[in-house]
Amino acid sequence: MKAISTCFGGQTRRRRPCSSQGRHQVVGAARRVARWARSHWPRNVAPPEAATEQPAGAADQRDWSGLPEDLLLTAMASMEVLDVLNSGDVCSSWRAACAQFCRLHLNAKPSPPPCLLHARAADGAAAIYSPSTGATFPCRGGGFAVAGSAHGWVFAVDNATANPFLFNPLTGARTALPPLASLERVKGTSLNADGTAVYDVDHYRPTSAATAAMGVEPVTARRARGWMFRRVAISPVGVVLLVHMPHGEASYARPGDQRWTSLSPVLESVSLCPVSGVVHNNGNGLFYLMCQGGAIFSVDLAGPAPTARPVSYKMRELRPSYRHTFYLVFRGEELLLVTRHLRLSRPRAGEKDVSTTDIWIEKVGVQVPSPSREMLPGIGDDYALFLGHNEPMCLPVKDYPTLRPNCAYLADDSEQHFPPITRQDVGVWDFCSGTMHKFGGDLKPWLDDHPPIWITPSLY
Repeated sequence: MKAISTCFGGQTRRRRPCSSQGRHQVVGAARRVARWARSHWPRNVAPPEAATEQPAGAADQRDWSGLPEDLLLTAMASMEVLDVLNSGDVCSSWRAACAQFCRLHLNAKPSPPPCLLHARAADGAAAIYSPSTGATFPCRGGGFAVAGSAHGWVFAVDNATANPFLFNPLTGARTALPPLASLERVKGTSLNADGTAVYDVDHYRPTSAATAAMGVEPVTARRARGWMFRRVAISPVGVVLLVHMPHGEASYARPGDQRWTSLSPVLESVSLCPVSGVVHNNGNGLFYLMCQGGAIFSVDLAGPAPTARPVSYKMRELRPSYRHTFYLVFRGEELLLVTRHLRLSRPRAGEKDVSTTDIWIEKVGVQVPSPSREMLPGIGDDYALFLGHNEPMCLPVKDYPTLRPNCAYLADDSEQHFPPITRQDVGVWDFCSGTMHKFGGDLKPWLDDHPPIWITPSLY
């Protein structure tokens, strides 16, 4: 606590206990606020007095905990999101100012680059790792991601019921989503002896004799957490488009909806194949979906009834497997199809390991349906790519100077099998050299049954 008291007149402030790394982050935030206050203090107001007389060259001993709230809010607006949260851990008055900052939806500086939300191997607790700084931050919300993340929100599920919800891992805020039982394929629910939910899932498809014979199958909440939810895209206004099992169907929910609305009647007009990927275009407000049969189409959910339009037909299947994972991502207004090539190995008895061997990028025309495609040598010197269970992102490096250009930041999103797949395919893929650089060498601070996921730190 000595470093914190240096900024606050030698007085120790009551605050929540934290690790040495967390204490260092709080100290850094406190010093940034104090430095800002010294340079912006009103000329007609005397600054706080030091607790004791300070010799020449000594550290500043003023008690900055008494800063007026309006000045604190202005200081926080000049800081990054993570520093705003850390400054709220300094003392009670700063914690109140931080809460007011969030209530007023004030804007901090542009968010830091994406971070990894993961489960610590030591205790299974959720944590946030920043590859750009090497720092780890506590997760302030419960639940864990299973299918996607975007705009600071993570798609998570309840352990007992497998009901989905959105939560902000920085602030702990939650937003309800319609329950799993409201999906069109779920025909009923019951409870196990331990109180966990069981769902009756209808597998019937008239075009498949195998699924027609299966009929309705009971699916436990534990299985549903890792099996039902495949991919998620989230619009800035909170519309969620979910790709789910049993056959790669798509459903959506607007804020406040009580049930998921199936897109099957709309999508049957453009493709009968399962959906394998989805992304939202913030520019035109459309969702773009990719089918395993090779079709790519747009979906407009802004009108009174959803509409779908074919965009492109690829001349091959886009079926995810342990050999390939496919993604749709926007680079500006350019739609890209990304293929992640994987290799499955067995490093030890009873284990499987998946590793990325190559990444292909194709530019897809979005004006008229066309089977043509343009292969790109990489994501480009002006961009960095983020792939995993998150909604794929392509970020301009000019806005995030710590990102490596023409690189793909990868998180493991391979499906679990038996024996389990170890979650070691996490790192940075360099398109120039065609090599993978793992984070921290062999360091793997996450659990195999909870794959890490990229998040965009945000207060709201």
